[in-house]
Amino acid sequence: MGFSVVGKNIPRKNDPLRATGAAKYTGDLYLPGMLHGKMLRSPYPHARILNIKTDKAKSLHGVKCVVTGNDTLGINYGFVCSIPPLMDQYGIAVDKIRYIGDVVAAVAAIDEDTAAEALDLIDVEYEVLPAVFDPIEAMRPGAPQIHGHVEKNISVEINREFGEVDRAFSEADYVREDEFFIQPVEHCPLETNTVIANYDITGKLTVWVSHKQPFFLQRLLERTLGLSETQIRVIKPYLGGDFGEKGELRSIHFCAALMSMKTGMAVKMSHTREEEFAMSTKRHPSRYIHKEWRQKRWHSECRAREGGSGYRRLQ
Repeated sequence: MGFSVVGKNIPRKNDPLRATGAAKYTGDLYLPGMLHGKMLRSPYPHARILNIKTDKAKSLHGVKCVVTGNDTLGINYGFVCSIPPLMDQYGIAVDKIRYIGDVVAAVAAIDEDTAAEALDLIDVEYEVLPAVFDPIEAMRPGAPQIHGHVEKNISVEINREFGEVDRAFSEADYVREDEFFIQPVEHCPLETNTVIANYDITGKLTVWVSHKQPFFLQRLLERTLGLSETQIRVIKPYLGGDFGEKGELRSIHFCAALMSMKTGMAVKMSHTREEEFAMSTKRHPSRYIHKEWRQKRWHSECRAREGGSGYRRLQ
């Protein structure tokens, strides 16, 4: 008996729509009367926010909403929700910024040009703090502390030993140690991060988003916005590439949802390509120390240190 699918050349159902341009991505969507959002980002790698003046931006014609960390619930989140030290991010910086590009304010206006103009009218007073740029230097005594809830800037340390490692080294016939460096990688999907958030009069938040994990995003929006799971619906249209990038809650998602809740209007936001390269999360640059020894057969030990931006450092 022959199979109808197994072993057959079956065309993908979505191929004709993608090939002809009929497929609708998040950036192709439009809701009547929707606003356009932009984010103001820090120019400093490490600083304390002393004051933010938004009066001029709010008074600009066409601006409907300006939000800062004071307009949020101040609830932190992270990619790994089950590990408290990794819950170190905020949708908008509350009192301190931790990398160049950390979001300090967001604006929603009638068009993108007005939103961009409003960003220039926001005045932020910073106290610039010493920064760290290397994971090894960050762990040295006396290094600036980026987060107050961890020591030596190490969010999580994982040690795994099997057998008598020290004894194996001392009795080895041959020991070799090498050090490897891996550069950061920008995923660079053709479609940049894009979102439309619409909070309606019934108290329901609908989010159309370029994202690969809609249910994970739903849970983090629930946590940070103070809504219930049943109030949030996340819709994933066609996805214009991911490669590991679009799996987290980002400031762009949080800001669009928050400003929609503040205005009662749909808010659309997209990263520019410059924002994607400079300010999105990357595949971490890493330093690996690999040590192996021989005693009848090869054994190995590996130590890895990964440095991210201002969030989630792993040793």
